[in-house]
Amino acid sequence: MSGRISHWKTEQSKNNRYRIVKLLSETGPHRFTELQARLHISAPALNSHLKELEGEETVERFWDKTKEAAVYRINSRSQEAVNAQVRGYEAIQFIEELRNPISFYQPITDGKGDVALFASLPGKNRQIAEVVLRAIVNSACKTFGLVPSLSEGERVAVIVTLEKKGVKP
Repeated sequence: MSGRISHWKTEQSKNNRYRIVKLLSETGPHRFTELQARLHISAPALNSHLKELEGEETVERFWDKTKEAAVYRINSRSQEAVNAQVRGYEAIQFIEELRNPISFYQPITDGKGDVALFASLPGKNRQIAEVVLRAIVNSACKTFGLVPSLSEGERVAVIVTLEKKGVKP
């Protein structure tokens, strides 16, 4: 039982650090109390997360003259890595939240593996998308059939998210 609890705490901590980084990345510098109020994280937990993020040089603390207070912001040297991290985390959340997905599975012709594809699409686009997705699976089978570098049991995951500006998928 304790293994499950520690796993949950670890996942919750990752989620809270992601939320801190995403907020700072999207809205700019915040004071400690502002972060606490916006994210609903206890002061000790927030302090712990911020120290860890500072240690990783993801977040930095500095004195903001206009606010006359110490604030936290994304470390400018880490901005590109932070953006990639946020996009990766969002892709994982997107996959975990798929409802009524379209799925295709096809073995690679020589029996060296298989390709599976999952997608979640809005209603009217579903029939058109099924044809396109089937073509992607067929193409992937041909392409991955030519790649002998995977060892048995290894997998390659390719995640593509398409998003119309202003509309979340």
